[in-house]
Amino acid sequence: MGNWLVNYSQLIPFGITEQHVHFIIGFLGVIICYYLLYPIIKLLMLLNWNRVLTYFIGSFLLLITFGTLKLRDIVNGREEEPFVNLANVALGIVFFGGTLIVYHIAHTIVIQIKSHSSKST
Repeated sequence: MGNWLVNYSQLIPFGITEQHVHFIIGFLGVIICYYLLYPIIKLLMLLNWNRVLTYFIGSFLLLITFGTLKLRDIVNGREEEPFVNLANVALGIVFFGGTLIVYHIAHTIVIQIKSHSSKST
């Protein structure tokens, strides 16, 4: 975080360092994300959308892993344009999600056609 969000020099007399501010931002960020995502995850579980839930969790873990590796490369000075690669990974995840949606829709249509044709005979 830069000085545009928090003026660290004003917090030093209170014994609050930059690390404390980052800890608080991370802690509050997780709490906010938890309470924003909880109803969505609960809805997905009630609707029994296991594929969507698996897709979200898998995508999240892949982005975290790949992002961590890219940050390591930045720190070591081995990567010049790391976010281009991270964007390509995100694009691959979105493409897989689109493919998963098309597959699920096609599978549902085939099941509907088979059940309709078996009822009419």
